[in-house]
Amino acid sequence: MRRKALYQKPVKRTRFCCVCGKEGSFTGNICPECTPVEIVEPAQPTAPNKQEMARLCPDCGRVKFNSEEPFVEAEWPKVFKKRYCEDCGRMRSNRITAILQVRSPRPLTEDQVERIAECLSSVQWTRYRAKDVAGGVDFYCLEHSDATNAGRRITMRLGGLLTSTRTLVTQDRNTGKGLYQVTVLVRLPNARPGELVRIDAGIGRLISMGSKGALVRDLATRDTFRLTRKQASKLKLVPEDIVHEAMVSAVSPGEVFVTLMDTYETLTIPLPPGPSPGEGEQVQVVMDGARPLLVF
Repeated sequence: MRRKALYQKPVKRTRFCCVCGKEGSFTGNICPECTPVEIVEPAQPTAPNKQEMARLCPDCGRVKFNSEEPFVEAEWPKVFKKRYCEDCGRMRSNRITAILQVRSPRPLTEDQVERIAECLSSVQWTRYRAKDVAGGVDFYCLEHSDATNAGRRITMRLGGLLTSTRTLVTQDRNTGKGLYQVTVLVRLPNARPGELVRIDAGIGRLISMGSKGALVRDLATRDTFRLTRKQASKLKLVPEDIVHEAMVSAVSPGEVFVTLMDTYETLTIPLPPGPSPGEGEQVQVVMDGARPLLVF
């Protein structure tokens, strides 16, 4: 009996239609004759999509509204979470690829510091970190182009010489190419606009300094000429002990009479062609050798 039960054919089960009561084999509880043409299945309940919280970089203040968009400058949302952007994260982890070194033989003035800051901030979202060192300032940048472009702008505004070097830091694991750190050095000239400098012909006054070099006016002839940036970097200042404050007492054609403020000595200085100072005007006299020069 047991062996017979094992080889017994399975019983074919039938279904009854719950609408008409017809007996047969079909899927479901309704026969094909009673099945409507279109059956609208109930919608499956789905979980509501959670709105992604905006991300705010605490260093630069930029906002990222979703994971697919980058950090942008926008109004801060009411609800956000603090997350560092890629640039600020690299800066905080000290992943520096370029260094901009600004060196000056004299301490930087406030005007020079403001101009250097403008050169660095002229490109939007240029990330850098400044550090005061002996003889100038170092700026640590994230990209090579930021340091190179900022160095060129500084030389265009303040003059000086620009040099660049590369140092091998490590190699890329995937490609095997060398990764270099760029060092951009800007050497500012010793002389600054408005100061008296020594030239081949004698003594001149530095008028301006820029990308095309220096513009100098000779005090003896009042001729204006231009020097290259390399020549301007070698200009030497006139010592302060030979420059005296004076007052114009009288003016005649071709010469001017001045009185020194410290010794009350009266000097007669020849004037080259051009404008002349007025009586009572305060000027400077450079006692360079036997011939005094007038500065006004």
